[in-house]
Amino acid sequence: IITKIANAIKSSDKIVLFHHVRADGDTVSCSYGLLKALQSKFPEKTIKWVADQEYLSTNFWYLDIDFKDAIDGSQVDQSWTAIMGDSAVKARINGWDVYKKAGVKICFDHHKNDIDFEADFYWKEPNYVASALQAVQIQDALEIKRNSQIACLSLVGILTDSNFFK
Repeated sequence: IITKIANAIKSSDKIVLFHHVRADGDTVSCSYGLLKALQSKFPEKTIKWVADQEYLSTNFWYLDIDFKDAIDGSQVDQSWTAIMGDSAVKARINGWDVYKKAGVKICFDHHKNDIDFEADFYWKEPNYVASALQAVQIQDALEIKRNSQIACLSLVGILTDSNFFK
């Protein structure tokens, strides 16, 4: 499934990432962290994210998140690929109405519940401590070289969602 997800990303010209409502570090890694990683590998692609800017600015001020690539989603249509990490429940997706408009839908999650919507690619790993680990594996499949920002964002997700924060 990792290879299939990587190939779908490679073949997409427009990608939009999502986080779940009341974002935690794991979903920030899967959205903003993966956004930064994909932008470093594919500067020619349009790569954006639907972000709850007020919530993220208040709760993740220490990450120095740049919202220049945040969009409201009005331009998302069938020509976009949507990526959601750390939730497979549509009611938990920040921007569900935008996500469902995309032509290709990718979802990866480490929770035990099953997905409650259709996705073209779904990767469930309930034995993983964080979905950020899945995002790192996607980066590896795409042969992305991590700079300090991408590495930090990956680590935040792994550390803050691991073993119930222990």
